[in-house]
Amino acid sequence: MADEDQVCPNCGSSSTAKIMYGRVTFNDELRKDLEAKRVKLGGCIITTYSREWYCNDCSENFGRKIMTDVDEEVELGEGRA
Repeated sequence: MADEDQVCPNCGSSSTAKIMYGRVTFNDELRKDLEAKRVKLGGCIITTYSREWYCNDCSENFGRKIMTDVDEEVELGEGRA
């Protein structure tokens, strides 16, 4: 599932995984990618610190920031979801 091989800027390892954000549907393909460490689940919350890649050797998150519509966390008022 990972696009192309990425090299970790911290340790130089090419054992990296694409970070997936948001709600995922578990299926055989995703299970195999997780077991092979080609993909890492990043959770549902995307912040300005969210990165695109994870190093399987040194645990560094790196790569371009994930682009979002909002550049900062905003506390929603009452009555908003």
